[in-house]
Amino acid sequence: MEDGRDLSWGTTPNAEDVATIDSAIAEFEAAAEPKAEDIFEGRLTELARAISDRYTQTKDDAWLDELHKLASATEQVEAENISGIVDALLYERPSLSALRDTRNFGLFRRDYSPDDAIYQSVDTTGVNFLATANKYRLNAKGNPVFEGRVDILKADGSIIDSFDFVTGSGSRSHTITNGPLPPGRYSAHAFRMRDDPGFVVDGIGYSINLDERDGTKVNGRKYFRIHPDGWPRGTKGCIGISGDKARQRAAMELFKAEIDAPGRNGVALFAMRYER
Repeated sequence: MEDGRDLSWGTTPNAEDVATIDSAIAEFEAAAEPKAEDIFEGRLTELARAISDRYTQTKDDAWLDELHKLASATEQVEAENISGIVDALLYERPSLSALRDTRNFGLFRRDYSPDDAIYQSVDTTGVNFLATANKYRLNAKGNPVFEGRVDILKADGSIIDSFDFVTGSGSRSHTITNGPLPPGRYSAHAFRMRDDPGFVVDGIGYSINLDERDGTKVNGRKYFRIHPDGWPRGTKGCIGISGDKARQRAAMELFKAEIDAPGRNGVALFAMRYER
């Protein structure tokens, strides 16, 4: 991506830097899918990484303003690329709490109970990956982070291996942006290696796209992924795999092997369900 390399290394963003960032945001906001996803995954993510690097070097708040601009433009996106970059920077610097608090984090609340609709029945026939969340905890913002295990299955339904996961942290309902992954069936495809903070644990970084299918209702949400549960903990709706480096590597290799299995054309079947 040229955008990140083309930003200046001056103490503060110059006019060309601001124009580059504004142009990328405008292109993203005007694009239809799948072009918008490509811009988010590529140009915008590279810009966020570059801006974070420049702030780290210069400590000039004008770079933070540009990073905040990118975060605001993509706050409705479920994937953790840019939010992971932003949060990794903001949480490392307590003095930036005022900026952090502008990112729609809301007030601390404990009066939570799951919507009954999240416990709807899900057809698990023929799935390759079966994720079952059976408990939740509330994070510092009072939002639920659901926890469970995702089973990787053989054709006969027996389990090859299972991995702990989390989903949600950014809102209080699966029907709202950044909440837990909606229950239902998804196509798992497009395995790729990643180095974004929200997608990496102990040097293991990857992502797999999850696209709704078979009538699954996602209420306009998009960009769901399976990936390691990097920093910050919890996800914006993705399936974040928990565990140390060995478990992360095992999960990555098995997910990829199942997606690439002969006869699947690079697509595996994933089901998400919630149990009380």
